[in-house]
Amino acid sequence: MQNSTETSPATTEHLTRAWGLPECITISAGSIIGVGLFTVGSSQVGIVGSSIIVATIISFLLVLWPAALYGEMGGSLPFAGGTYSYAKRALNYPTAVFCSWNCIVAMIGIAGASALAFASYFKWLLISIGINNFISLSV
Repeated sequence: MQNSTETSPATTEHLTRAWGLPECITISAGSIIGVGLFTVGSSQVGIVGSSIIVATIISFLLVLWPAALYGEMGGSLPFAGGTYSYAKRALNYPTAVFCSWNCIVAMIGIAGASALAFASYFKWLLISIGINNFISLSV
């Protein structure tokens, strides 16, 4: 049995900050490409044509600013809580609550779009392997 006053090696280790601007950019780009382009991209290409590439690049450029802000705030304010913590320190409590709920609702929307995309791809996978008897929903 160890003495309770001894410190174990696990208590002396520290976490390092590993996320920076490149990681924030790739997460944002993954959200744009993964959800936006694959879920509604094929239907939009028929409407706007090849300018969908320009629209995707514009969307990516618009997301760079918040990604840079989160990267800078995460580096200078190492607190847990993300949007809520940053808004509470910078502005005030009611604004922080509004910002955190706004972020939660946006994440629910992104997760819903991703779930619909997965369901659509999975449906076509099942159809391609010959299992289409029980698919009655149009996703």
